[in-house]
Amino acid sequence: MRWSMEWAVASSLLILLVLAVRTLLGQRLSPRLRYALWGVVLVRLLIPGQAELPAAVSQGLPLLASNLAPAAPRGWEVPTIPVFPTDVQPYDAAEEYQYLEPGVLSSTHTSMGYVRRSGDGETITFYFDLLSPAQVVQWLWVGGAVAAGGALLLCRCAFSLRLRRRRRPLEGAAAPVPVYVAEGLPSPCLFGLLRPAVYLTPEGAEEPVRPYVLVHELTHLAHGDHIWAALRCLCLALHWYNPLVWLAAFLSREDGELACDQGAVARLGEEARIPYGRTLVDMVARRSLGTAGLLSGSTAMTGGKRSIQQRVRQIVRQPETRRAALFAAAALMTLAAVFVFTDRPSLPPTARDQFLETLEAAQAIRYGPPLYSSQMYPYPIQDEDLLEEAKDLLSTAAPLDEGVELRRDTLMHASRITLTVGAHEEPYTLLHDEGRTYLVPGQVGWWEEDAPSPWLSEALQFSENIIPSLVALARRQTERSWETWKAVQPRPLTEEALQQANAAFLPVSVLPNGDTVPSEISCFFTSSYAHPSQINLEEFLAYCPLAEPVEEAQDPAEYRQVLEASFWAEEASNPDFFLPVPIHRYPREAVSALLQTYAGVTVEDLDWSGCLYLEEYDAFYNFTSDFGPGVFRCASGEQTGDTLRLWSEANGEGTRWELTLRRSGDNWHIQSHQLASSFNNN
Repeated sequence: MRWSMEWAVASSLLILLVLAVRTLLGQRLSPRLRYALWGVVLVRLLIPGQAELPAAVSQGLPLLASNLAPAAPRGWEVPTIPVFPTDVQPYDAAEEYQYLEPGVLSSTHTSMGYVRRSGDGETITFYFDLLSPAQVVQWLWVGGAVAAGGALLLCRCAFSLRLRRRRRPLEGAAAPVPVYVAEGLPSPCLFGLLRPAVYLTPEGAEEPVRPYVLVHELTHLAHGDHIWAALRCLCLALHWYNPLVWLAAFLSREDGELACDQGAVARLGEEARIPYGRTLVDMVARRSLGTAGLLSGSTAMTGGKRSIQQRVRQIVRQPETRRAALFAAAALMTLAAVFVFTDRPSLPPTARDQFLETLEAAQAIRYGPPLYSSQMYPYPIQDEDLLEEAKDLLSTAAPLDEGVELRRDTLMHASRITLTVGAHEEPYTLLHDEGRTYLVPGQVGWWEEDAPSPWLSEALQFSENIIPSLVALARRQTERSWETWKAVQPRPLTEEALQQANAAFLPVSVLPNGDTVPSEISCFFTSSYAHPSQINLEEFLAYCPLAEPVEEAQDPAEYRQVLEASFWAEEASNPDFFLPVPIHRYPREAVSALLQTYAGVTVEDLDWSGCLYLEEYDAFYNFTSDFGPGVFRCASGEQTGDTLRLWSEANGEGTRWELTLRRSGDNWHIQSHQLASSFNNN
């Protein structure tokens, strides 16, 4: 991806240099030469590579454009970004990935694709592949180039179709290409890449202006401007992100018109200079092709008012290139070509560069002691502060001093470190000898038949023994991870906790006057659901304590609307009809508040299409006369971190109800209520 940065920087600098030459030497250079300067830019925009200079030559140059390209961040080429998600599963349902920590990325157990646990630990997402940041940027560039190229091609096709529909051949026109008259064309133009043709406006096809207009467009043909116009569009597609390229395309098109004017006057003769200029002035009132001409790849004789004024001044002044200006422009463009088209010989990355790039991108560092050691550090160093310390420590690696010879017996004491980058692991061997630590790529051990000399060319060294510091970091990470592991292990509930749970889940509440009513919590046990959004609202409301009576005497209009919207509607039309059950009202906002308090959801999160709801009163209704609140009697349970799982007694079929709660701030929210096998839970 380095080449694309150098390409963009070199192209931008060359455009700025041409703009500087164009501004400083503008009137001292003929229009043709100014137009030719853009040819150098065109070549640079179309050729991405850099020509490498010999080392002896490049050392004598203080600066090249490639040196100004920003260096890619470390880890730029390392695949770390998961792309193309294929599936999302609840964490509890993905048993084979229970080992994943929140935010950790790993390859799947089938090694086909990648998997990552969400930061909140709730879900597991599967991905098709990993891309590096460089690949992501490259795909964005390709996507932008395809989109820009498609848009430019669409503009060209639309313009071509419009010309074909409106054109008619111009009789008697002596020209090497077809000449047409097109109604509604804003300006005469030359259009077409493989089979170019001249298109005139009805006014431009009339005498006495036709000879001047026709010569102007044929001069465009002689200059090959129809080809340059197509190449400009290609540059715009490749460099769609660079505003300097769009500016260069616009200005080069203007300079092309100036060069064409000069060539047209040379063809017509000096006596035609004034009539030709008058033709431009007469046509200035015509609307130019503007941006459409640039995007469609056509030439245009007319332009904006400022452009026409500039062209008329040029025709009157007859500018010619001065020798001093020509020499200055040639010298500047020669230096510019060396500056933006060349590069110093590329050196392969050193072993230290490769190690530091991998180290910078690492999300975890695992330390492994010698094989004979009784110490174990199963958890990789991945806590942000500890990982940063480990990276700082390992980044002090330096190239190996010449003449270093490692004794074979040091291999018996080799330690290991493994850098985890995305789903990939890079192993390294640590050797300690005479107060220094040496790092060798790969795994080298005492069982190797050859001495470690084959690896010395890629080995790095540390000025001190860093192994004790790595051991200390690995030990601190292990202690933290162990404490975290213990915190999330299931802990059986005590008898006191079970009694408190049962007290909270009482099916009825006793009022001060001795009456009993369903408790607020009881309606959460009337249906089975794996998530609160699956609560059966109809069953939930059946014995909900929010019930308000709707009586015919007090609320006749509401009473009648409920009957007409219910299954009693046909019978209620009978004058002698008597409703055998009471009607209860449940205000929607009150129901949502109850759901939010105990389960963290609202009515809008549930499917309530089967409930009787009247929008006029913003309330639900049902017909309930008996008393049967939901019941959950807790027999056992366990707590895992912020999750509480409770079970009722098993029935004769070996199943029992399982209630899952999750901490939410200072409260607990119901997460599920469903049947579970009694043999799978303790």
